[in-house]
Amino acid sequence: MKKITFLRDCSGATSMMTVILMGAFIGVLALVIDLGHLHTVQNELSNAADACACRGARAFVPDYITDITEVDPDPANAKTQASLTILVNKSDNTSLQDLPIGDIEVGIWNYTERKLYSWAWPPDPSDWGKYIGPGIRLPTKRTAAYNYGPVSMTLANIFGISTVPVGARATAALSGVGGFRQESCPEVPLCINRELLDLYGKGTQIQFHPDHEDTGGWTNLLPLEQKDRTDASDIKSYLRDGPYCGNLPNETVISMNNGVMCSATKTFIEERDKWGLVEDADPNTKNTWVTSEPRKDYVFPVCTLDKFNQWHIVSGVTAKIIQVSSAPDDCNIKIEIVQGNTVAPGTYGGGPWYGVLSTEPKLVQ
Repeated sequence: MKKITFLRDCSGATSMMTVILMGAFIGVLALVIDLGHLHTVQNELSNAADACACRGARAFVPDYITDITEVDPDPANAKTQASLTILVNKSDNTSLQDLPIGDIEVGIWNYTERKLYSWAWPPDPSDWGKYIGPGIRLPTKRTAAYNYGPVSMTLANIFGISTVPVGARATAALSGVGGFRQESCPEVPLCINRELLDLYGKGTQIQFHPDHEDTGGWTNLLPLEQKDRTDASDIKSYLRDGPYCGNLPNETVISMNNGVMCSATKTFIEERDKWGLVEDADPNTKNTWVTSEPRKDYVFPVCTLDKFNQWHIVSGVTAKIIQVSSAPDDCNIKIEIVQGNTVAPGTYGGGPWYGVLSTEPKLVQ
């Protein structure tokens, strides 16, 4: 009788399994190493694109310009500066060198539609009040024609993949002035008519009366969600407690009648320590207060009428408060311009276009 056995010779199976597992391990290792490298290069190119786009957007307005109401954006300079910025960025620890001007697009960025329109400046009057501004879009890439060629693979060569092209794209833009940075010069909720600044400059004294046609008015300094309920009590709360937020929304100017303005002006005097007011020593004046020496600087918003006959804040000037009077028959506030016909230092983006560009670029895509 034959002996039956279910055991067979398995010699060599372990070696075969080892070969299969090693192949799988090398494949996974190749994937991890090369994908990690590609991810690093992608981030480097993305950072470079962001830097070039931001520099290009800032270069729409020359660096030496401080009065941004008096200059049109320069798309050629924006392209040039964006192209030069590539040289200070690196990939694989090597300086990038290729950002051809022909690859750079300039146009008008519409923040609402998130779209770059063809270049046309100044904007059409129908675009006033829209959230738009000069925009620049550009690519950074490593391909056969750019920046030392595509990214070389290491272990992926086992699978016949020797190089992979990589690229990134960024868009940056300017916008209208949305407010003023509060540094050493806090703002006051009184708005000056821009047309006055076109006629007069430094040293001009302006006296605020209830009629804003000649001077200006009280401004809406509340956050946007509260703008519809601003009234005299809000203005007085501002004078007592300071601004509700750290910047000036680009909102309408409030025209107050004589009684309301005198009510707010009285609050101004009640908070005299905050504003540096002391009672006028002249015995012939009543209910009149002047600022103590040395007088402090404040930012006063500058307003203008748009084509819809609505008031809007478009810039700001630095001024000193000279005198405040709450006399019932002559309620007024007198100020003296320190910097005439100029945008206050530190203007930044965030507002619709009303004739004044911010110089702070923003990445938008």
